[in-house]
Amino acid sequence: MHIVFDVDGPLVRNKEQAFFEFAGSQGQHWDYEAFARTGNWQQATGLTKAALGIWYEKFWALPDTHDQTTPGATQAMEQLKGYDRSIATSRPHQIAGATRDFLSQHFGEFRTYHFAVGDNKAQVVAGCRATWFIEDNLQMACEVAAKTSTRVILFPRPGRAPQTNGPGNGLVRLDIERRISPNLTPADWTAIYRAAWSKIVHYIITASS
Repeated sequence: MHIVFDVDGPLVRNKEQAFFEFAGSQGQHWDYEAFARTGNWQQATGLTKAALGIWYEKFWALPDTHDQTTPGATQAMEQLKGYDRSIATSRPHQIAGATRDFLSQHFGEFRTYHFAVGDNKAQVVAGCRATWFIEDNLQMACEVAAKTSTRVILFPRPGRAPQTNGPGNGLVRLDIERRISPNLTPADWTAIYRAAWSKIVHYIITASS
């Protein structure tokens, strides 16, 4: 069984909105709402992957920018360490080394790492012959589910409307989505993330038994 993970959201606290805000403070007019809706970096920023990578490198050079594990992810990865695991992320190659170091330190090694995949995640997931894919962007999750035979689990994400329609077309929506609402506290999100990971581990282990 092979599991592919998105990085920002499921494994690492999502800083995408902060990245867009940083770019805005530097005179860039990017559309975060378009990105949150589509998951398409180039459409939301108007930049090539190379140009976007330069901005990402500037953002990660800020003294207060650093990765933090998503609550529940470390424990989940420990329970799933017996499976083949890969990474598929839009993070650019400029921060690939630092990202790999952080992931290996907190979650152990992964079989393969795919950076700067942008809107090609379906191709990467299919190439990995993945059984499961964990993703927090709704449109990207739906696209991978539609284009591959992989079961896709939608991870909870702040700023996205709750998705509570149940499983369908290869996409698994977690019951914990029903607890998502505006103005949740950091403690609320910690509980949601932990509950989501608990359910994901249950899905995967049950399916493999």
